Amino acid sequence: MFGAAAAAYKTETGHVGAVGTVYSAGSQASIPLAFNDAIWAKYRLGEYTGRTDANGKAYTRNVFNQPTTGDLHLLMQEAGIKYNRQ
Repeated sequence: MFGAAAAAYKTETGHVGAVGTVYSAGSQASIPLAFNDAIWAKYRLGEYTGRTDANGKAYTRNVFNQPTTGDLHLLMQEAGIKYNRQ
């Protein structure tokens, strides 16, 4: 993507950037994806978005930033794949 944009605008790759858009409001909010773990903990974003760990406890970290094997249930759910937590 960046290489194509650099070629199209006749500039170097390092001079091309990208911007993402995030949205807010309830459990479907994407803004929390942009925040670090400290913000997730301070503002209880796991509770706000309704995202819980395998034990049913609200996340206090940005699980999408550095997921662990224990987060598989959430990642599958977000991808729209049925997954049983057993």
